[in-house]
Amino acid sequence: MTSPKFDANKLVAVINAVLDRLIWVFALAVRMLRGEKLPEVAPTEDPQQRNKKRIIAAVSSLVILASLTSLCLTQCEPTYHMDLEPHRVVGETVAKEVSNLLSGRGELVILELGKQSQAGLPEGEEMEMRMKGFLQEIQEHKELSVAATEDLTLQEYQTVFVKRGFSSATFSAILQNHPRASAIISFVGPPDLRDEDIARLGQDIPKVITFSRSGSVPRKLLENGVIQLAIIPNTTLKPWEFKGTGARRDEFDRRYKIVTKETSSSLPY
Repeated sequence: MTSPKFDANKLVAVINAVLDRLIWVFALAVRMLRGEKLPEVAPTEDPQQRNKKRIIAAVSSLVILASLTSLCLTQCEPTYHMDLEPHRVVGETVAKEVSNLLSGRGELVILELGKQSQAGLPEGEEMEMRMKGFLQEIQEHKELSVAATEDLTLQEYQTVFVKRGFSSATFSAILQNHPRASAIISFVGPPDLRDEDIARLGQDIPKVITFSRSGSVPRKLLENGVIQLAIIPNTTLKPWEFKGTGARRDEFDRRYKIVTKETSSSLPY
């Protein structure tokens, strides 16, 4: 049995006819919405039937318009460009603060979200740019070195916002696995520690620097010396004030604030 022959010319003709009809219906609906007078129909046509046709034409046009809008939204790539420079400056500033705390010398352990997990998140590009800025600046300090990078799982990262930090088990594991670390730099917020967790830490732990993309940091972690420096969003900044002067450190100071033990009283909890 032979399959029917495909007639491309006939298909094109059908498509053109359908498009012509759709354009006519759409134009008719636009005229109706503008309140323009429509072409008179035959006097023998029932007025009720006439109104019915007009309603069908309007509804058909709206359906077509909605379909075209949906097609554009799903098939067209966005043309906006995200400004990632402020996030690179965050990483750069973190590195400078780490260097100041350690007097420019020491081994660093970085805690971040794993690369594969980052790829599935809207903020993945921001994370990548922060790390890029951090590593570029660290290279300028010859006696500072990154000893290890610990990856947080996506599942645990998603609980950071609920628990206000990554788990105490993860923090304890990092301390045990890297006894020679001079500092732990967390780009996923502070550790979620209870009072008993803090009491078990003792005094001989690395310096801890944390960056929080959203939210704050528990005051007790700074007061008890668990965290030496925390970078948190500037919640007083209004949405229309995000565009700054373009100066790199100025932009950072507008978007974020650095909190230490001495300034921890300004924290909400």
